[in-house]
Order: sequence, then structure tokens, then C-alpha cells
Amino acid sequence: MIPVLLAASLSSLLLAQAHGAKPSPSLTPTPIPVPVMVSPTDALGTDLKAWFDATKAQDKDAAGKALISLQRKRAERNLVSLDEVAGAMAGQAESKASAGAKAEAAEAFKVAITFAPDSALYQVRKAEAEGEVGEAWSALNLARANPLESGRLDATYYLGLLVIAGLFAIGFSLAVLIRYAAVFSHDVSEGLSGPLKALSLFMAVLFLALPLAGFMGWGYLPFWWITLLFIFESRPEKAVSVVLVIGLALSSLALPRIIQQRAVDGASDAHTLYQVANGGTSSEGEAIVKQRLAADPNNVEWSLLSASLSRRGGRYDEASAFLSGKGASDPRFSHNAAALELNRVNLPGA
Repeated sequence: MIPVLLAASLSSLLLAQAHGAKPSPSLTPTPIPVPVMVSPTDALGTDLKAWFDATKAQDKDAAGKALISLQRKRAERNLVSLDEVAGAMAGQAESKASAGAKAEAAEAFKVAITFAPDSALYQVRKAEAEGEVGEAWSALNLARANPLESGRLDATYYLGLLVIAGLFAIGFSLAVLIRYAAVFSHDVSEGLSGPLKALSLFMAVLFLALPLAGFMGWGYLPFWWITLLFIFESRPEKAVSVVLVIGLALSSLALPRIIQQRAVDGASDAHTLYQVANGGTSSEGEAIVKQRLAADPNNVEWSLLSASLSRRGGRYDEASAFLSGKGASDPRFSHNAAALELNRVNLPGA
């Protein structure tokens, strides 16, 4: 009886404590802040908007002042190209071209080219708006000066030649097969019994279409027929056949170029690195440089490029402090710091 009373008392005590206990606060997961990617060229947005408003109102004086301000800030930051600004201006030009204002579109493309001088696309679109076909073709020379575009042009040429040559080879082969079909049927008929000789032509075509014929004892026929074809062909046909064989051998040199260009186009960082290496800037480019510099902090080239990107992004104090801090390790840092200070004197905005 006593154990039962003790068990009942203990149960009542536990229930009372559970009833009076305060519920534990629920642990809500703290949301992870998503970093906002700020473009290094965001500070140019005010002047760019002023240019848009001026061109929309057809105010040439205001548009000219906005362009002068953009070019001044571009010079202060030592930027060779501004792809984001050029892309926005090119979009404005496309809108004007679609509305039928060809002259205004050509002028807008001309302004966009000044901010992206190595873009062959804007050159072509400007020539199209002006109706100048010759200038569009001359833009190919500009594209060939761009390592990314030159490889794409070569790959396009090679692929086009291979497609045309392949279609011609298929047509020529079918024509020769139809013309000399009797030779094939004769060879097949020699290996058939009397009742099946009427099917020799059909079986010849079937053997050409089915690789299974090679396992039925007829595998030698395609090679023998190629020899017979060359013997029975006329001189022009033999010449074409030789050219096609040589072209097939040369195609093995073109295919690696096409495959390599496909890999380059598939590389996500190719355009970003080219832009950074040729006087441009972007958020992605700065992220890549910071990642490489974090892996090798003593690398002089990446350090100089990081300081240059800070200047291109308008962060002059950051660039000056970074260069001054490393001035004792390499004279190039002190030289770049001195050049930056000189620009501060000549360009008050810097």
C-alpha cells in the first residue's frame, strides 16, 4: 500500500511542476542577410539618367553636359570601357531604331561606342541604322582584334565550311552511288543463288545501310566498292573525290578549334576577366580578384589589379591606402600611389 501511495504522490508532483512550468521560448532561425551586389559604376547612374532625360526631351545641350560629366568621371577612374553605360545607351538606341528614328538611333549608337570602343556589335548596329553596309563589314576587323570575338569568328567560319562541305559530300556520294549501282548489284549477285539474284540491287542498298552486313561475311564489300568506284569514275569525278578526301583530312584540324571555342564561350569568367584586363570593371571582376588575392596575398600583379579596380570603382582613398601600405615591398606600389596622388591634383573629383 505504501509504494502505491508514494507512486501517486510522485506522479502528482510531476504533473504540478509540468503545469506550472513556463514554456520554453521557441528558437526561430535568424535569417541570413543576403549581400546586395553593388556595381562599381552605380555612381554614374545620375549622369546617365540625366542623359536619358535630355535625349528624351531632345535637349542637346543638357545631353552634351551629361556626356561631359560621364567622360570626366571615366577619366578620373582611368576606365577604358564602361560596358554597363554603353549597354544602357545601346538599349536607348535600339528603342529609337524600332520607332523608326534611324538618325537618332545612329547618334545614340555612336555615343555608346565611345564607352565600349572594342564592341563590334555596336559598330554593326550603328552601320545598320545609317544604312552603311561597308562599315558593318569593316567591324569584322574590330572583332578580330578582340581575343574573345576572333576565336568565335574563326569557329563560325570553320563550322560553316564543314557544314557546306558535308552537304556537298553527301550529295556527291548519293549521285555516284545511284550512277554506279549496277556495279554493286553485280558483286552481290555473284554471291547469291539463282532465285535471289533479282534482289541483288535491293540487298546492295541494304548492306550499305546496315552495319550488320559486316557480321554476315559481307564486311569487305564497302572497301571493295570504294575501290571500284574510283576505278569507274570519270576524271572530274576522281578529282572531286580526291578533294573530298583531302578536305576530310583537313577537317581534323578545324574540329579542335571549334571545340575549344565552345569551351571558351561556356566559361562564365571569360568575359569578366577580359573586361578587367582591358580597363573595365564589374562586381564579378572585383569578386574574382579578391578571391585570388585572398589565396595569394603577396602576389604583386593581383595586388596592383585590386588597387586599380578600387580606383575604377571610385574608391580612391581605399586604393591610395592599399598602395601606400605595400609601397615598401615593391616600387611599383609607390609609383602607382604617386600617380594616383597626381591625378587627385589634376582631377579634383579624384
